[in-house]
Amino acid sequence: MNKKIIFLLISVSIFLVVFITIKYFENKGSYVTYYILQEGAFKNYNGVIKTTRNYNNYVISKEDELYKIYIGVTLDKEVYNKLISMYSKTSSTYMKKVNINNKEFYNKVRTYDNLIKNSDNLKEVDLIVKEELKLLKKILD
Repeated sequence: MNKKIIFLLISVSIFLVVFITIKYFENKGSYVTYYILQEGAFKNYNGVIKTTRNYNNYVISKEDELYKIYIGVTLDKEVYNKLISMYSKTSSTYMKKVNINNKEFYNKVRTYDNLIKNSDNLKEVDLIVKEELKLLKKILD
């Protein structure tokens, strides 16, 4: 009888450890690499004002004592190149790679990337990028 109780307790313990481990990793998620179009990094905010005049959609983020201007975000290098050709006003657009662990952000950017891939309409792409940048701003803040 004691062996059966010990066996039952060990079995339940193993089940609980496995269950908790699985739930932990499901919730943990994983980091995904995003490509951000960065259109400058400025010590002085006046540079930001001059540069942002050229763009309808952008996000300003202060990092490492620099104001950085982001004009797009994507998971896909093909979309990145498309956005560069549509938006970049200078040859100094920089590809910033960032790792973000946010499932909702990932799903939305993936959906937006597919829409951008299938559109050649600048106004439509502008609306999509505007929504992506709103999401990015929330992540960066």
